[in-house]
Amino acid sequence: SSAASDVYKRQPQQYRHLYLVPTEAWSSEAARRAGLSNLLEQSRVIWFPAHQALGRLLEQSIVRDLDSSAHRVFNGWFGSETLLVAHAAPHDALRQGETTCFEDGPCLTRTQYAPRAQSGDGIIPVSLEWSGLNKKKGSLHLSLRLADGRGSYWASSDWFVDSESQRIGLFVPWGTPPASFDLVALVTQDGLDMQPQSQQPGHYAFHIGSVMIAPAEEEPPPASALEVVHLGTSSKAGVILEGVTPLPER
Repeated sequence: SSAASDVYKRQPQQYRHLYLVPTEAWSSEAARRAGLSNLLEQSRVIWFPAHQALGRLLEQSIVRDLDSSAHRVFNGWFGSETLLVAHAAPHDALRQGETTCFEDGPCLTRTQYAPRAQSGDGIIPVSLEWSGLNKKKGSLHLSLRLADGRGSYWASSDWFVDSESQRIGLFVPWGTPPASFDLVALVTQDGLDMQPQSQQPGHYAFHIGSVMIAPAEEEPPPASALEVVHLGTSSKAGVILEGVTPLPER
């Protein structure tokens, strides 16, 4: 879909490769999994538009295989017929992070994350293990965030907590400065902040670990590739907003 291509175009040109699936090589479930594993090894991130209108058995199988072997870093509906997902596999060992329990709620019994990433659409894979999810009485929501020492957030990723094991990730956007950041998690239940037992009352951001962000290895994509709408407006502080990228139509 055009909406899916808008998101896809944000990736640098040298990382864009189109693979048509299924292929004749995917003659069995084992062959399909081996093919996906090979693609994950070759790719920084795999974008998969799972079209749902003409049957979804193959699409669900591919997403399930990717979820079991990689980290889901994007999940969104475009229109009513296409689920766009993106997955990335860690290429370095993950570091053990902090754990905690939440008052009157579940516990994070294990956390792992990538301690290094680069600015400019780098990815921080995160693995989480939960217990006590049966204690929750409503919808449980997780927000992963990249915070600096002043409390500002440079990246965020939101997920429903619907499984005891989660393999998710966080994109590091262009413009994130090279520095050490805190990877934090905020958990809400039906929109209400849940208190980590390891934090002082009223402090809801749970610190998983520290991540070192390296400078981007390449220039950001040109504005023309991102279909930026030029604005050129300035604020009283002298900051000029050159343009914005419109959100894809859903």
